[in-house]
Amino acid sequence: MNESMSTTLAIVTRTAPDRLEVRCHEGVYWSERSIAEFIQVRATLAGGTPMKVLVVLPEDLHFDTQTLASMHYAPTTLPEHCRAEAWAVRNTLNEKITELYFRYFPSPVPSAYFLSEEEANAWLLGQ
Repeated sequence: MNESMSTTLAIVTRTAPDRLEVRCHEGVYWSERSIAEFIQVRATLAGGTPMKVLVVLPEDLHFDTQTLASMHYAPTTLPEHCRAEAWAVRNTLNEKITELYFRYFPSPVPSAYFLSEEEANAWLLGQ
């Protein structure tokens, strides 16, 4: 299975018929444009099938603060390629940033964030 595509922010891999993994690059600046690019790649690799998605953030997240003020997912189209989404945020600063974002822009699909990839995977398996 393991079909992959690379974006400015991450490598997106279809690891199973119903699963995508997004592994974000370290030291990359997150912008509206780069986020839109990886969301489009996720949709492309999903091929119209709602996927369980694991997103692993970089340890040191660099981002345009404007990205916290915008909804990046179209609530009506995200469920077409995402069934559930687990975020491995990896540290408490990323956790606070993720919590803030999702407080203002709740996901239209089941989603959760965790400090570790193992916790994120366990939650995602149950979805």
